[in-house]
Amino acid sequence: MKKVVLSAAITIASIAAATAQPTLIAATNTPLAGDVNVAHYLDSNSIAVGASGATVTWNFGSVVDTTTDTTRFLSCAATPYCDSFSGANLASFDGSDYTYIVTSAAKITAIGGHSGSDFIHFTDPKDFIRFPFTYNNSWVDTSSVPFSGASVNYVDSNTADAYGTLVLPSGTYPNALRMHTVTHQTVIFSGFPVSSSRTESYSWYAQGIRTPLMIIDLDTSGTGVLHLDQARYYTHSGSTTAVNDAKPVASGLNIFPNPAANLLHIAFNLANTADACVTISDLTGRTIANIAGNSLVKGANELSYSVSELPAGVYIVQLYSAEGNATQKFVVGK
Repeated sequence: MKKVVLSAAITIASIAAATAQPTLIAATNTPLAGDVNVAHYLDSNSIAVGASGATVTWNFGSVVDTTTDTTRFLSCAATPYCDSFSGANLASFDGSDYTYIVTSAAKITAIGGHSGSDFIHFTDPKDFIRFPFTYNNSWVDTSSVPFSGASVNYVDSNTADAYGTLVLPSGTYPNALRMHTVTHQTVIFSGFPVSSSRTESYSWYAQGIRTPLMIIDLDTSGTGVLHLDQARYYTHSGSTTAVNDAKPVASGLNIFPNPAANLLHIAFNLANTADACVTISDLTGRTIANIAGNSLVKGANELSYSVSELPAGVYIVQLYSAEGNATQKFVVGK
């Protein structure tokens, strides 16, 4: 009889563990410098957000991506514009634009960004997520972004409306938590609202995965009726259940001569060429050169780039790779 009771208890405990209510915390759900996220965009016409509630299964295992986009996380100090964003300790970079972020035990907050030649400072920062966060928790965030003499104000109402098992082409994630966000956006010009819109999004998270697993956006633009706008799932490099597994900076980045007048040499080592690239940009963020990974080799690399036609000034070399990222400035002298 005792064996039967014990066996039943083990079975019940196993079922409970498999369907345990997840809780997101900063230690396991905050991006780290060196993390790389690849967004796989989907044909939104074939996607449904699925049910809310407890122990739900969302099966997106057969979806096929139509395009991809890569975002890298860097320490703020490794970016060219960190000095303009006081308090930021992290940044994300999508190949052209930077977003500057403050992370803490309580939340992840965007305070601004740099796009093209423009600096954007939120007058009211945007909270991406607050910790701890679990099923049926909710919170409201307000944020505001100045834009061409106007401002765009946001009110985000966030609720953890479901948890369960998420199935993606990249794998199966038990104990995933879904966040439902309703966003009201208002454009203010000369103190008066000139337009407004309402959007919704569903974001799936899992403990130990430091950024979302999937996001589905819905929009009301034009019709007033919600329709699917965009859907994507994410694959991650560096996001594991370990708390302190930030990737080391790619080794041995060396720029010479510095200052340079004719040829600039860029030397570094790579353990793997996957997701590797080198960019050269000016201080406005304008990309001057972009050298993709298929031009690089495993091991020692040395690139030469002619700077003779560049105006005198300060420039930035950035190396991105699966091992990590590195940034150095150099001077063109005439």
